[in-house]
Amino acid sequence: MADYILRRLIYMLITLFAVASILFLMFRMLPGDATLQVISPAMDEAVQQRMKAAFGLDKPLLQQYFIYLKNLVTMEWGRSFVTAQEVTAIVSYRFWNTLLLMVSGLCMTLTLGIGLGIIMAWKRNSPLDIGGTVVGLI
Repeated sequence: MADYILRRLIYMLITLFAVASILFLMFRMLPGDATLQVISPAMDEAVQQRMKAAFGLDKPLLQQYFIYLKNLVTMEWGRSFVTAQEVTAIVSYRFWNTLLLMVSGLCMTLTLGIGLGIIMAWKRNSPLDIGGTVVGLI
């Protein structure tokens, strides 16, 4: 049992690493520049360079990636480009509402899913069962 748990934890870490890497690359490959919300093209070139240096965007992509991974692990997520607030404060502010919505949705899904599953099993091969199966597969 301990081997199974250890193996699942390793798979979880590999999955989290893959998702974080894909997100980093995806946001770097998107057209446009996210820094344009903060760094205006009308600004002086020296100011633009200082702001890029402050955000770490003047470093090579590989170095940015390792900084990103380090900050992700240590939960130093920096400041929002839009509101200039700490990202940790934004996430923690919305955490309880998100948890409430998630638990409510999970309870509703389980109740409906189990209830409809029981009805479909009771009325086996009926139009209700076939329709429910088709809708579930879609």
